Amino acid sequence: MIFLLAMGGIAIDVAYQMTATGEMQRSMEAAALAGAGKLGFNDTVFPGVRAAAIQYAGLNPYHNAFGNLINLDPNPGNAPNGDIVLGVWDNGAFTPSLDGGVVNAVRCQSATNVQTSFLRVLGFQTLPVSAQAIAIANPPANPPPTGCMFPIGLSSCFFGGNTSLGCGATVTFISSSDQSAVGANTSAWVSMLPTCGTSGGGACANNVNTPSTSAAI
Repeated sequence: MIFLLAMGGIAIDVAYQMTATGEMQRSMEAAALAGAGKLGFNDTVFPGVRAAAIQYAGLNPYHNAFGNLINLDPNPGNAPNGDIVLGVWDNGAFTPSLDGGVVNAVRCQSATNVQTSFLRVLGFQTLPVSAQAIAIANPPANPPPTGCMFPIGLSSCFFGGNTSLGCGATVTFISSSDQSAVGANTSAWVSMLPTCGTSGGGACANNVNTPSTSAAI
């Protein structure tokens, strides 16, 4: 009977430990995602990243019945073993950032001990609980310092095979509206309509586009 009671007590305490671990893992994932969502192009956003991670960790305590809040340390110095660490995720590995301008991931981690109910009879007053999560947010590549960024949307039609609808045309970009040497003007529009032959039922020939004559931008 004593053996059965001991085994039952172990099962209860270990189950509680596993539940708390799962809930803490959920909290760390929420914190890491919240922090990564605040990442930007430079270190001016880092305080907001850490604040968001702290907020969402606090909103997701482990084992709500006891209100065990998770209070992450902001770790502004970005110590490698801190609760909130900003770094670089590359090829499946996380490296704490030594350069504030190179960050694409946030790692959140926490560890604590939970009180036991039955194992304390055997001398185990607490059981360890820990969790860690990494969230990634890769910003778009920056344009060159002297470059100009302009978004362009293209239909998938141009990347398919030749069809009677005109798909399969080559998308061409030229540097001048009058087809002069590269660099004569800043840029130009090119016709997105394929050049079609007079035979074969109007099928497009050679996948070539006709440059437009609109003024250079």
